Amino acid sequence: MRRNKTQPRPDWRAILTFYFLACAFQWPFFWWRDVNTASWNASRIPIEIRDLTWGPAVAAFLVLHLFPQARTRTISFVGSSRVRSLCFFLIPILFSWIGVAIQSGRISYKIIYYLLVGGISIFGEEMGWRGFLQGALRPLGRVRGYLLLAFMWEAWHFTSHTKGSLHQVIERLAIYVPLVIVITFFLGFLTERTGSVLLATTFHEWMDIFADPSGSGSVFWCGLACIPVWIWLVWTWPKRKPDAAEYPAMPEATAATA
Repeated sequence: MRRNKTQPRPDWRAILTFYFLACAFQWPFFWWRDVNTASWNASRIPIEIRDLTWGPAVAAFLVLHLFPQARTRTISFVGSSRVRSLCFFLIPILFSWIGVAIQSGRISYKIIYYLLVGGISIFGEEMGWRGFLQGALRPLGRVRGYLLLAFMWEAWHFTSHTKGSLHQVIERLAIYVPLVIVITFFLGFLTERTGSVLLATTFHEWMDIFADPSGSGSVFWCGLACIPVWIWLVWTWPKRKPDAAEYPAMPEATAATA
């Protein structure tokens, strides 16, 4: 007796619709910022609104209503621990506020505002890439799914990484593509272990801060000081319930039974 073993397959209609919408919503802002920079700088629209990268989040929201079958419940806002997720996000903000106050000799709440706004903007990205697309690509397996996600994520950045001469673009992509692949696997591991988009958002924001040479030195060191806390939180994170649909093995064509 022969029996077909079926494995779930990616919903490519939902995935391609999501990606088209994520690019359609975000690319005009990237083009405006990177190509028409003078107009961007002269705009009266608050920079906090212009810099919002919520195209992927809006795309994911629409796709999950257009394709309800694409919903997955393995990743959520705070994952399997609300308290730990909030601590993960808020502790570096608190450290930075204290560090800036010590360095400047006065108490200011601007750093809290900027870090919260930055986190809100990046959360819009992570709701799309980790919150929706990572789960949608799960049937491909970890390696293939993460690699495809990394290339889609990098291409979504559009003019951000393709400014300048051809030589400059090639040099930049030679750095960014491998880096994005490594970051994708790292953030994928985090969201698998914790189920929390907020953790991916936190790491994404602080990796951007660490990579910014013009950033505040005290904020940089406060972020580094949080690394042991982050490691402890992830290491002791409550175990999630196993999901039989997560990252299935590659399907076999047929199986014979007696």
